[in-house]
Amino acid sequence: MLDRLFYSIFRIAVGIPLLVGGTDKIIALVSGDSGLRDWLLGMFAEEPVPDWIVTLAGTLLPFMEFATGFLVVLGIFPRIGATLGLLTFGMFLFGAELTHYVEGQITEIIQQMLFTLGFFLVALYAKLPDPLRIYPRRPIDTWSSHLPEDRSVTTG
Repeated sequence: MLDRLFYSIFRIAVGIPLLVGGTDKIIALVSGDSGLRDWLLGMFAEEPVPDWIVTLAGTLLPFMEFATGFLVVLGIFPRIGATLGLLTFGMFLFGAELTHYVEGQITEIIQQMLFTLGFFLVALYAKLPDPLRIYPRRPIDTWSSHLPEDRSVTTG
């Protein structure tokens, strides 16, 4: 029982920063603030990455963060949410390495790597019975076993 409670608390603690950060960035994006996009374009200006890819990543990033946090915090399909989190932090780490952001910023890289490990653990233990999970309580692949069988007659 204690391991299930720990998993629930861990899952929520890993997801909340992304839920809050994604919400903040979406609000800024909707209000017309181009700060994130401009910051990313400036950071990748010296790199061989086309501006449209950086703009696309800057537009998708807030929604990926929000979706990851939402799915993981509420326990709705935690394995899918954790996989999305792994992809999000993979983007963070790739971008940081590509722009040589590592120099002097080792704390942020360690933090991103720890979040990546956290999402890996959430995905790994997603099958545990979770007392704080909202919906669905059964994995989606077991739903089909509770559906009535198709009793239609085929003519040949």
